[in-house]
Amino acid sequence: MNDPYATLGIPTGASQDEIKKTYRALARKYHPDSRQGGGETDPRTVDRFREIAAAYALLSDPKKRAAFDNGDIDAAGRPLRTRRAAAGSAWRDAAHAYRQRETAWTSRHSGGTGGEKAGDGGESRFDAFFRNRAGVFKSKGANVAYTLTSDFVEAAMGGVRHIKIANGKRLKVLIPPGTENGQILRLKGQGMVGSGGGENGDAHVEIQVLDDPVFSRKGHDVYTTVPISLPEAVLGAKIDIPTIDGMVTLGVPPGSNSGSKLRLKEKGIPKSKDGGKGGPRGDHYVILSLALPPKPDAELTKFVEKWAAKHPYDPRAKSK
Repeated sequence: MNDPYATLGIPTGASQDEIKKTYRALARKYHPDSRQGGGETDPRTVDRFREIAAAYALLSDPKKRAAFDNGDIDAAGRPLRTRRAAAGSAWRDAAHAYRQRETAWTSRHSGGTGGEKAGDGGESRFDAFFRNRAGVFKSKGANVAYTLTSDFVEAAMGGVRHIKIANGKRLKVLIPPGTENGQILRLKGQGMVGSGGGENGDAHVEIQVLDDPVFSRKGHDVYTTVPISLPEAVLGAKIDIPTIDGMVTLGVPPGSNSGSKLRLKEKGIPKSKDGGKGGPRGDHYVILSLALPPKPDAELTKFVEKWAAKHPYDPRAKSK
């Protein structure tokens, strides 16, 4: 395995924040799901991502990083024959001698043939003590970051997606209803493998919600702008509009103006904290926008001229 600092392209004195920032940038570039347009992922890209993830796993752990910098372990995390190894050997020799004395004492006093056991595994408590003092590392594996894009409706209503991780395995990601842009989902135990019996790290999946041409959100409320014709604005009408649940019919009151806001109660985004269905929801607000005919109409123009002469008004009077 290559030098982890060289793999990430950072100096040996880099801070933990610099290491994390560099790793995230490289992970987004090389992780298997970054390939656009489908097709098979280049095996070289997968290998490169594995090298990056392994380098980050070592350098993001302060204990492992210190051990590597001191020459106690190699880039793959394997122990080297250094002072630590020599010390471990001395501890093991001491443990062997102590265990012999323990066995002899037990035989003389109880007629037994072995030392006091720590449990069903058959390991002496003194064995366990000296084994731990011999320098065995036990640390949690590093967390791994991924990015997943989602459209507006999927993020609002929830969905299921899959991502491919460094070892080639596909993970199912449950996007909970109400997910916001930039929200990070934690997949416990799906990160790098721990060392010395330590637990695995986690996978952190950042959800990037794509902009939608129809919907926008403020908190748990959804907003849409819907054009209406002049007759619909003046006389009122029933119109079909899109919501995150599908098309619904909305009543436009007579005399509605451009900018009028109508509410569809509880047709917004779910508010339930656990992301489950059936919880309270925000509202959907429809902003009306008056749309005149695409081409000037002589009859309409003549009518408006006659009407305006008898009914003058200034819509900007309040703003003066």
